[in-house]
Amino acid sequence: MVEPQPPFPWKQLTGVCFGMLLPVLGLATWDLLQPKLHARIVHANRYSVPLHDRLLMPIPDGSTREDFLQEILYIGAIADRQQLLDPQLTITLHQSFARHPKVKQVQSVSVNPEGMIEVKLIFRNRPESLENPVQPKSTNR
Repeated sequence: MVEPQPPFPWKQLTGVCFGMLLPVLGLATWDLLQPKLHARIVHANRYSVPLHDRLLMPIPDGSTREDFLQEILYIGAIADRQQLLDPQLTITLHQSFARHPKVKQVQSVSVNPEGMIEVKLIFRNRPESLENPVQPKSTNR
């Protein structure tokens, strides 16, 4: 007597396939939506901060904090309000500070957990000819 074969386990196979397919679809959906969600979060106004309130930076001799910051913003062609979550923020600020004629080197630009932007700079030394200008001699005869 031939024993009948048990029926094929379609329900179990279907459950396993869906169990494997759902995480793959979830990850694919996340990969498609993540850039759009990130862009919406980064460009939300609540993360837009004025730099003059958030910058921790040294000031060169002979400048005020406000004047130095205005020069940095002008030279770097950047706005006073910046997106704190922008991944390019530290690069943009690094380049802007590096363009300033009084800045010899930008050691680092970082955003700390409190949302403050820390900038470490090395300033150029003033040439002696500018510090002690020679008075022209009078040529009256």
